[in-house]
Amino acid sequence: MLRGTGSSPEDCYASVNHIPGVKGFPFVGNLFDLKGNFEHFLSDQYENYGPLSRIGMVGHDGLLALGPELSEEIFLNRDGNFSTKLGYRDSIGLFYRSGLLLHDSDEHKKRRRSTQSVFKNAILVEHLRIMNEVFAHHLDSWKNENYLLFYQQVKSVLLSVAARIFLGIEELGGKTDLINEAFINVTEGMLCIFTIDVPGFKYHRAMNGKRPLDHFMYDMISERRANPGADMFSQLCIEKDENGNYLADEDIVASINFLMFAAHDTTSSALSHMVMLLSSHTEWQERLREAARELEKPVLEYQDLDKLVDFQLAFMETLRLYPSAPILARATLNDCSLGGYDLPARTFVSTCPGFNHRMAEWWDNPNLFDPERFAPERAEHKRHSFNYVPFGGGVHKCIGMHFAKMQVTAFMHQLLLRYRFKTFANYVPDLQAIPLPKPKDDLPIIIERIQHQVRIAHH
Repeated sequence: MLRGTGSSPEDCYASVNHIPGVKGFPFVGNLFDLKGNFEHFLSDQYENYGPLSRIGMVGHDGLLALGPELSEEIFLNRDGNFSTKLGYRDSIGLFYRSGLLLHDSDEHKKRRRSTQSVFKNAILVEHLRIMNEVFAHHLDSWKNENYLLFYQQVKSVLLSVAARIFLGIEELGGKTDLINEAFINVTEGMLCIFTIDVPGFKYHRAMNGKRPLDHFMYDMISERRANPGADMFSQLCIEKDENGNYLADEDIVASINFLMFAAHDTTSSALSHMVMLLSSHTEWQERLREAARELEKPVLEYQDLDKLVDFQLAFMETLRLYPSAPILARATLNDCSLGGYDLPARTFVSTCPGFNHRMAEWWDNPNLFDPERFAPERAEHKRHSFNYVPFGGGVHKCIGMHFAKMQVTAFMHQLLLRYRFKTFANYVPDLQAIPLPKPKDDLPIIIERIQHQVRIAHH
């Protein structure tokens, strides 16, 4: 089946021919424009058609809603017109049916409450301890390297962290490559044109990756119900509904797979862009390294996180320039209006945080790497409540936001104390925006081990 067309007229997204814009090619719409030069395409749409314009999605029409004013209306969703469940039905929903983004209203509130327990401050302290152990082990293993593909390496590191924290698995062993490849294939599958599960189709490759991942989870459910741990997977396995019944196995597997995906893939993207930027802005690399040294600790404790202000500024600026979620999808549940146009129910609407983040109306020199724009005396991100939205907004704002910030800070602290890093001379990154932002070449870097760590070695 052609993705986005639905099995019946009621399942199809609405046509929006009355709104100015482009349609792209048959079947694929503007997919190649979005994959080719994402930022340029968004800018052209805004300049030619304004904040709200029509674009071609895979198999259906859609709208592009640009700028903080439309983001505010969509994210706050005061009249209940915009659905994430319907918006992500034919992308994330193809593979992670029970993820948080696949629920609206009361069901979303219920599932968000059950997931929030793993992100409470008291539990984050234990998560940080686990992160530090995993980071130290992996970063020490780089000591004899002088060149590596950073994205591949950090993705493996963060998958190990996710396995420890969310699955309660100490060591993935030989399953690391299998799980990594599964997530890569599923992520690519979100851009499939046809949802046909036969060899030769992208959807089939994604499902082939998902199936062993699902079986890996299914095989652990009965054991976790008998001997639960403190990890998220165990807690989902023993949770019961209002009638005293366990959650369905398929809901548990879908939920935990989505959490694993969200927790490691998006942060791999953020860290890769941060290392890329610090490689070319060496004054900020040294500034962060000096801040890490001043703590005189080999690893961070929870109370140290707020002390590393420069780390937070650099992370915020990284996500401003390269948000890990380049498109946030919604679809209308009812006939409504947006941006001066009437929209029928089942209209697909995309917002793009990165466009808001580079609008000259809201940012000074928006294409420059300038972390101090987030310092209190400038606070450019507060010029509008929705000009900076790397984690989305409203009730669907990323539940793992603080977890991600902690993970990035803890990793960068250890990396900066151990290594100096740089890209090759005259390196010009070739970046992809969708389905997941990252350097297409996985960011080759040169690393140099810092030999003298006297101030932290015997802490």
